[in-house]
Amino acid sequence: MLTILIALDEEKQKALASLHDLSKLFTQDHRDPNQPQLHKYKLCGVSTTNEITYLRRQAEPDLIDMDLDATDSKPCGDQWWKIKYAMEDAKPVTVMVCNVYLLLS
Repeated sequence: MLTILIALDEEKQKALASLHDLSKLFTQDHRDPNQPQLHKYKLCGVSTTNEITYLRRQAEPDLIDMDLDATDSKPCGDQWWKIKYAMEDAKPVTVMVCNVYLLLS
């Protein structure tokens, strides 16, 4: 019985190690060329309930005011839109621009 418990514990440790390796697969850079390459991304949308979804509209860069030496500290200008779908309302779809600070708080 003791040998069975030891074998099960060893299998459990192997499974936990595999899970740990898999969890790092798309979150940490690695040097192995056979592993998938990581790319940075921006969050484009969040659904908080069945009726409410927030979408990010990426701002187009202003080519005239573009700061080529990257010393400008202006925000990116992306907009978050709130889309609410409520079947029971007289106006079932409501779309509005949100303040990013409201979303993060």
